[in-house]
Amino acid sequence: MTAMWAPARVLAGRRSASLFRAGLARYLELDLTGSEALFRDALGAAREAGSEPLVAKAGEHLYAVLRRRRRFDEAVPVLEAVVAAHRRRGGPGSDDTSAWRNELIRLLGALGRDPEAEAACRERVEAARHRFGTASRQAGLALVTLGWCLRQQRRWDEARAVYEEALGVLQAALALEDPATGWALAGLAVIDTRLGELEQAEARLRRAHANWDRVGRFEMAAATLEQLMDLYVVAERDAEALALVESRAARAQRLSRQMAEDRERQLRNEERHAFLLQVAGRPGEAARYETRAAILRQELEVNPRSTDGASWGEDPAGPVFDTEPVLDWLAAGPVASRHC
Repeated sequence: MTAMWAPARVLAGRRSASLFRAGLARYLELDLTGSEALFRDALGAAREAGSEPLVAKAGEHLYAVLRRRRRFDEAVPVLEAVVAAHRRRGGPGSDDTSAWRNELIRLLGALGRDPEAEAACRERVEAARHRFGTASRQAGLALVTLGWCLRQQRRWDEARAVYEEALGVLQAALALEDPATGWALAGLAVIDTRLGELEQAEARLRRAHANWDRVGRFEMAAATLEQLMDLYVVAERDAEALALVESRAARAQRLSRQMAEDRERQLRNEERHAFLLQVAGRPGEAARYETRAAILRQELEVNPRSTDGASWGEDPAGPVFDTEPVLDWLAAGPVASRHC
């Protein structure tokens, strides 16, 4: 009798919760196919119920399954629905909206869907300004990511203006040579190099490297040196590029294995080193690095880079986020069980 009088939305909400629990049980048993179907049904029922918390919860877990199954294009609309649900619940500047919007920017960027990512980047800038202030670290980092997105679309003048604004905001919010300014400096250096302003690009990269190296951000410092090496190659300053490559290689051997680079970065470094040794008239040494590069290239052909970006090294020119990747906690079975 009770069921007859229960509003349709309440019944849909109960159905969504039941389907979600069943999906989570399958997920924790590593049954991705079964959990996907149940989470998808739970999301549909949550929409019928008009419940933002249920839409967010079911959508988050459906997204995690699609990511793990490497169906990234299908994951985009699900992730957009999650962001929209959190936005309606807490506003564009809430912690949940920010974290999931950052995930959306990451995914769209990895898929090369830059115009769509741009809209999310602009919303992030406005949300950061509204919540933290126009002269805040959060606003500065959001601007760096917007600059990166514009640069990906080859909109050089717009990207330069945004990176320059980001640099000014970060310097005002933190300090003139704070390590966080390295993101904006490296982004501006990419554009300078593209436009042939090599001296200015070199000065910016040296500043960024010094700021990151000073505080032990070795991965970022190393990535900035790689940009500098490429700049020297463009400028045909091969001797300086080779000296930098050899200095970096010697230092890398002393670093912990925890600082090991991803294979694509290693491949670029081996190829660069081999090229510069050939230019310097040292073919015997160059052959060693060409062999290493060939081995890495073969490995990458067998196991190519993951589209989801999970193993990517950080790009010193952006994007940069102020939240942890959401799947670090969402995809972990023992943690996910808290939703039961």
